[in-house]
Amino acid sequence: MPANPNNDGFCEKSFDGIVRLFPLPGLVVFPHVVQALHIFEPRYRQMLEHAINDDKLIAMALLTSREDYYGSPPVDGVVCIGNVVSCDTLPDGCSNIILVGQRRAKIIRELDDDNLYRSAEVELLSDMVEESDPGNDALVEQLLDAYGKVLPKSGLATAQLAKSIGQPVSLALLTDLIAYTIEIPPPKKICLLAETNVCCRANKLIDLLEQMRPSCGPENHGNPQSFPPDFSAN
Repeated sequence: MPANPNNDGFCEKSFDGIVRLFPLPGLVVFPHVVQALHIFEPRYRQMLEHAINDDKLIAMALLTSREDYYGSPPVDGVVCIGNVVSCDTLPDGCSNIILVGQRRAKIIRELDDDNLYRSAEVELLSDMVEESDPGNDALVEQLLDAYGKVLPKSGLATAQLAKSIGQPVSLALLTDLIAYTIEIPPPKKICLLAETNVCCRANKLIDLLEQMRPSCGPENHGNPQSFPPDFSAN
């Protein structure tokens, strides 16, 4: 589900460069999207409590190995900082939260502190795009066309996006929404998350969508993530 582009829960001026890391296998979150998460491990309960009582920010990181899962397994160096916009605490102490992706960031170093969860110092990654460039409109059309051809039967892809967004879509927003919804391996999603040149990101995404087309037979039209997504367990 796309987030409201006008509802930015991230204040760069007050951001101190320190984030709480929430590493998960197989999940890459992007700016502009909404992710449901189920929090149940003690370390992530503490992480959520600290976030709710502070800046409400959590950085989603991709685990690159499941070895030493309950320790500090390696994570990819690019993360998506999200804002907790909803938290429903259950009777057993677990929580269901809604996280809105806000900003890309690169891990500079992990911190050694007394928290149960992991923290890191990060550098924000800003999109590079000329929104007034007429070539952007052409890339938007190419992206929507390529996405629609991956799901040709329902034409649902473009219709759902347009209806969900409810306003003219920017190239940056569109690339993030499509990259999030399509089923491609996590390392390829991380490459898209790490790409700050929006036109390059759009072209990489178009290439990936073109590669997906041959596998889409009469009964297989791609498998985008649902709007809204199911809760993802930690």
